[in-house]
Amino acid sequence: MAENNRLIVGVYLISLVVKVLLIPTYRSTDFEVHRNWLAITHSKPYGEWYSDGASASEWTLDYPPLFAWFEWALSQCGALVDPGMVNVDNLGYESDATVVFQRLTVIMSEVVLVLGALFAMHGTSISKKALAVFLVAAHPGLYIVDHIHFQYNGMLLGLLALSIYFATYGNDALATATFTVLLCMKHIYLYVAPAFGAYYLGLLWDLPLVQSVRLFSTLVAIALSVLAVSFGPFIGKGMLPQIISRLFPIERGLVHAYWAPNFWALYAALDKGLSVMLPGIGMERFVSSTKANLTGGLVGVSSFSVLPEVTSSTTFIITVCAMMPALIQIFRRPYPGTLVETVVYCSLCSFLFGYHVHEKAILMTLIPMAIMVAKARHGDRMAGLYMFLTTIGTYSLFPLLTEPQEYLIKVFLLLTYLIIAVPWLMREGVLSTTAGHSRLEKIYLMGIVPVELYCSFGHGMVFKDRWPFIPLMLISVYSAIGIVYAWGVMGMSYIGTVRAQTGARALVAHVGVRGNRVATYTFEGRPRQLHHMRQSGLDSICASSTASNPYEALESVTCDLDSFPDCKFFRVEAIVRPWRIPKLVEVLNSAGIRGMTVSDVLGAGVQGGSRERFRGTEFGSVGNLLVDKSRIDIVVTRAQVDAVERLGMGKFLCTLSQK
Repeated sequence: MAENNRLIVGVYLISLVVKVLLIPTYRSTDFEVHRNWLAITHSKPYGEWYSDGASASEWTLDYPPLFAWFEWALSQCGALVDPGMVNVDNLGYESDATVVFQRLTVIMSEVVLVLGALFAMHGTSISKKALAVFLVAAHPGLYIVDHIHFQYNGMLLGLLALSIYFATYGNDALATATFTVLLCMKHIYLYVAPAFGAYYLGLLWDLPLVQSVRLFSTLVAIALSVLAVSFGPFIGKGMLPQIISRLFPIERGLVHAYWAPNFWALYAALDKGLSVMLPGIGMERFVSSTKANLTGGLVGVSSFSVLPEVTSSTTFIITVCAMMPALIQIFRRPYPGTLVETVVYCSLCSFLFGYHVHEKAILMTLIPMAIMVAKARHGDRMAGLYMFLTTIGTYSLFPLLTEPQEYLIKVFLLLTYLIIAVPWLMREGVLSTTAGHSRLEKIYLMGIVPVELYCSFGHGMVFKDRWPFIPLMLISVYSAIGIVYAWGVMGMSYIGTVRAQTGARALVAHVGVRGNRVATYTFEGRPRQLHHMRQSGLDSICASSTASNPYEALESVTCDLDSFPDCKFFRVEAIVRPWRIPKLVEVLNSAGIRGMTVSDVLGAGVQGGSRERFRGTEFGSVGNLLVDKSRIDIVVTRAQVDAVERLGMGKFLCTLSQK
C-alpha cells in the first residue's frame, strides 16, 4: 500500500516542480491586484478595507470579507519577507522576494484542491486517486490562470470539492459550512449555489417532517453563523452597502474586455457582423447611430449596434431557465452522486449565460468535471466530453498569455496534459473508443490548429497592426461554439430522461429489525452512509407486513447502521453489467473481500432493453425488454458496508442479518 501511495505523491510532486519552474514567468495585473490587497489589509484597519480611500491604486478590494482576512493573514508573513510589499503606497511593487512569496502562496494554498480531490475519490483505487490528482493539479487551465496569470482558484475549487464530498457522504453540517465559507471567499461560486439548494430541498422534501425541520434549522443556523462571522464586523462599521457595490458591479457591462467564450460572445460577434454588413446592402437604418464599443478593450457598459441590449436581469432569467432541467432532476431524485454533475452543469450554464463573465470562470466547470470523470465507471460518455471541453476551454485561455516567451509554454502544457490524460483514462476503463469523441467533435478539435495559426501568426503578417481585435474575437467565438455544443450535450441528458443511476447508486435496502426477526422492506434510497433514520420510523414501518406497505410510502425511508447494533453481517447483492465483473472482483479483492458468488441474470433498467456491445461482444435483449446482466453476492462485516457501497457496484441490495 505504501508503495502504491508513491504514485499519488509522485504525481503531485511533479506538478509541484512545474509550478515552481513557472515562478519567473509572465504576471498579469492580477499580481499587482493581490499585492495591493496585501498592503491594504496590512496597513489599514478592517473598517477601511472596502473604502474608496484605502489605497491610491485603482485595484480596490472586491472579494468577500473572508478572502480579505485571508489576504490579511498572508500579509503578516509577507511583511517579514519584504516590508515593501505591504506598503500601500508602493504601487506596482515587484521585488524578487515579493514575486517568489506571492507565487508560493498560490502553490501552497492549492493543497486544498489536492485534498479535495482525494476526499472525493474516497473508496476508489490508488490508481484512480492518482488520476484525479493529475487531472486537477496538472490541469493546463489551472497552470495558466493561477501559476502564470496569477490567481487563487485552486484553493477555492478545493473548497468546492470538499463541500461536494461532505454532501455526498452525508455530512450536511460540514457541507453547508464549507460551501458558505467558499461563498464568503469568492462570491462567483453563487453560480453553483442552485445545485446545492435544489439538492437539499429535495432531501428535505423526502424526509419526515420532524427530521426535515430539524435538518433545515441546523443548516440555516450554520450558514447564518458563517455569514455573521464574515460580514458582521463590516456591518458594524457601516460598510455593507460598499461591499455589496464592490461584489456586484453591474456597471461593468455584459461582456468582459476580452470576450469570455460564451453565448454572449456569439451574440456580440453577430451584432458586430451585422453592423458591418447591413450598411453595405442598403439597410443602414437598422444600425444604431451609436457606435458599438464591444471590441475596444474597455471595461464598462457597452451598446449593441443592431441587436437588442441585454440587461443583467435578462441574463439572470436565461441562466436560471437553462439550469432548470438539472435542478428539477436533482430535486426529484436528490442522490448525492448526482450532485457533482449538477454542479458542473450549473457552473457551465452560468458561464455561458451570466453577466460580465470572465474567461477564467471556465475552471469552475473543468475542475469539478475532472474529479467526476476520474471517479466515473466504464465507458462514461462524460469522459470524452470532458476531454473535448478541457481542450477547448484551455485553448480559450491562451490569449491571457500575450508574451512570446510564454507561447511554447502554454502549448506544451495543454499537449502534455492530453497526451498523459487520454491513455490513463483509457487504461482505467473510463474512456473508451465507443464513448469518446464523435466525428463532429474530432473535426471541430482539428479546426483549432488553423484558427491558432491564423490568430498567432497569419493575421499579423497580413494586416500588420490593423483590426487587432480580430484574433481575440476569432478565438473567443470559435471556443464559444465548442462550449455551447458541450452544454447542449449535457443539457439533453437531463431533458426528458431520468438519470437516477448516473454517478450514483440506486440503493435498494432491506431494513427493519424487531426482536429476533429481520423484517425486509425495499425502497429506493440514498447512499448517504444510510443515515437520517430513527428507530421510531422503523417501528412504524415494521408494524405491518411488507406486502401492506406501498412502495411510495417507503421511498423516503433512510436509515443509520447504528439503529441496528446487533447486526454483525450484511449480505450485499449487486446487479452489474457483465463486462464490469473482472474489474469489480479486482477491486473487491483489494478491499479485503474474497468470498463471493457470481451468476448470470436477465434484467432491464435505464437501458430500456437496448442492446449493448463491449469489445466485440453483443449483449442482447429478450423480447426487447431484458438484457444480459451479472449478479454478484457477498457477505461483509459492518465495517465493510460503506466501503462496498462506494465501489460503484450499480444497484445493490443490503440485507441485515442478526447474529
